[in-house]
Amino acid sequence: MKDMPAFTSPLKKQFEQYLKYKWMQGYKFIAGEDNIRRFDAYIAALPNITDRLTKELVEAYIAHRPGEKPTT
Repeated sequence: MKDMPAFTSPLKKQFEQYLKYKWMQGYKFIAGEDNIRRFDAYIAALPNITDRLTKELVEAYIAHRPGEKPTT
């Protein structure tokens, strides 16, 4: 199994568990891991850090991704 990337947000345990789950299923999950790492950094940098994954949090994150179209 791969080395676990260092996560820093309050959701780090959930992110680690999800990656382990994907790896155990045989997925390399390289792009997914990179996306989760960026999302973790986004959460960690928020002024009001949260330990809950909400629809509003996800929507705020994807709204700030440069270069993407609404259909992405």
